[in-house]
Amino acid sequence: MFEMIIAALLGGLMQPGGAATDACPYMQDDGEREGCALPLGDGRVLLLHFVLDAEENEWGEATDRVEFRVVNAAGAVEQSFGDVLESERAYPHVEDIDQDGDLDLFVPQMMGMVNSTDRLWVQTPDGFVYAGETFGISLNRAQDGLYENVSRASASERYHEFYTLADNQLIHRFTLHAGFRMEPCEDKARCMVWFCRAEDAGSLVDLSLTVAETEARYCPAEPELD
Repeated sequence: MFEMIIAALLGGLMQPGGAATDACPYMQDDGEREGCALPLGDGRVLLLHFVLDAEENEWGEATDRVEFRVVNAAGAVEQSFGDVLESERAYPHVEDIDQDGDLDLFVPQMMGMVNSTDRLWVQTPDGFVYAGETFGISLNRAQDGLYENVSRASASERYHEFYTLADNQLIHRFTLHAGFRMEPCEDKARCMVWFCRAEDAGSLVDLSLTVAETEARYCPAEPELD
C-alpha cells in the first residue's frame, strides 16, 4: 500500500521543472488525514503515511501515528521513521530552524487555541534525528545562539521559553514570565504594572548566567499601552 502512495506522490512531485502536487496542507478542516508529501529540496521529498488511532496517549485517548519516508529523485527510500501525532487537525511541516540549509521537521502534538506542543526532528547528513519538544506559538532563533518559543498565558501575560540546539538536542534552558499585572499604587486603588522574571530550568550555570543577568539581558521591553 505504501509503495502505491510513493508512486502516486512521486508522479506529481518529481515532474520536470519542479512542479509540486499532493503537498501536505498545514491544517485540515475536517475528515481523515490522507497521505501527502513535503518537498525537502535537492529532488528529495518526505512522504507521509497516517495510521489512524494507532497509539494511546497518557490519558487513554486514541492518537494517530505518522510514518515518514525520505525518497530521493531516483525513487529510492533513504530513511524510514515514525512518530506519534496527537494533533487532530495540524499536519507536520518543515522549516530550516537551525539555518544550516537543510529543512527540519516539526510534528504537532497538543494544540490549543494559540499554543501548541511540537516534536522537532533535525535533518543531519545521516538523516532526521529526534531533538526534543517545544511549547508555544512558534520556535524561532533568538540572540546568543538561543532559540525562543513564546506561549500565551493570558491576555496580558506571556511565557518566553529559551532553548539551545546543539549536537541534535533541543534543551530547555530558562523561562521568562512577562506581562502586566494589577498592583496597588498611590494615585488610585490599583495600577497596571509591567513585570518580567526569569525561572531557571536548571542550566543557567551552563550558560554562565545568574537569574538577574538573565532578566537584564533577555527580558522583553515594556510595550506601550494605548
